[in-house]
Order: sequence, then C-alpha cells, then structure tokens
Amino acid sequence: MRAIVPAYNEDMTTGAVVDALLRSEAFEEVVVVDDGSSDLTRQVAREAGARVVTTPKNLGKGGAMILAVRQCCEGDSHVAFFDADLIGLRPDHVDRMVLVAESGYDMVCAMRDKGPVQNVLQLAVSPMITGERILARWVIDALPETCWSGYSIETAMNDVVTRRGGRTALIFLDDVSMRTKADKAGLWNGVVGHVKMARQILATRRALRRTGGLSCQ
Repeated sequence: MRAIVPAYNEDMTTGAVVDALLRSEAFEEVVVVDDGSSDLTRQVAREAGARVVTTPKNLGKGGAMILAVRQCCEGDSHVAFFDADLIGLRPDHVDRMVLVAESGYDMVCAMRDKGPVQNVLQLAVSPMITGERILARWVIDALPETCWSGYSIETAMNDVVTRRGGRTALIFLDDVSMRTKADKAGLWNGVVGHVKMARQILATRRALRRTGGLSCQ
C-alpha cells in the first residue's frame, strides 16, 4: 500500500505529515504530489523521505491525486490519501486507519476529533468530507473521470461506495488540526475559499444524483 499526499504550497506542514506516515511503517512508499507549488514543498517532501511527483501545471486536488495513482500505484489493492496541511498527525493515527482497512472495509475515512458535540455537527454540515482516507482499489477504479477535480473527488468517493454497497468506516483522530484557508490566504480569502468549496461539493452532489453516479458535471 502507498500513501499519496497532494500538496500545493504546503512547505510548513508537509515534512511532518510525511514523517508521521513513514514512521508508521504501514506503507511501501509515501508519494507527495507537488501540484505546481511556488514554495519549498518539493524540497521539504524529499528531505522528509517521500517520493515526489510534480504536476505539469496546477491540477487541483483531484487531478494531483489521480496523477499519482496512475504513476505510482499499479497493482496496489489499497491506496491511502492524506492532506499535506495536517498538524499533529501521528503514526498511531495512521496505524488505526490501516488496521480498520485491513479488517475488510472498502473505505476508511478519518476526521479530526473535535469532541462529541462538534463531531456530530461537522458530520451534519459536511458528511465525511475529509482528505484522510484509505480506499480499496475497486473504489478508485469505479470513480468517474469527471470527478477527479478539486473537491468533487471526496464527494464522489462517498457516492461510489454507497451506491455499490461497499463498507465504510469512520474514525476520529485526536489532537489533529490543520492550517486553515484563512491561515494560508488571510481571513477574507479564507472565507471565499470555503464558500467555493461548499458550492463545488453541492454541485457535485446534484450532478451525481442527476446522472445516477456517472458524472460529477
């Protein structure tokens, strides 16, 4: 199994994410996809021990993910995905996810543990929209080509597993946070970024319903 980390200008956190993934010893390889970064993401990832794949241009999250799958994961029965902007990820978090995946689940999703009340609220607002996942290969192969775009991909993953009767497990990761859009781009740009993300997720859900799961557009 390999772990894929799509990254765009995440040199502040990528190294620690790669370190946690490698120290878990769960993966044959950790692959960081440098998606057109202008900072030191590529260098930091290599120094941390990751294999680095560079996109020809900025492809967005989904495009970066599928590029790495096609280049690096031939024959893998499962593929793991982790965001590059996580803070506090530990090897034991990774081990928990892998253990659940190996017990027979087709998709393992991990969300940040915000406490019982906020965990329920975050699931109500954005059910299982998370970059921390382990997927059986059949799930990846069943995803429509149009869904490997931006934030559509996570919504599509949920849809594929649900429609095809796959098994999903959800776990919560304690003491994990992430650099927010506001941290990266300022408060106003952060708000705008969240609105764009929410609109894309809603549009993807509508498209999947309209097409019977065949397209995200």
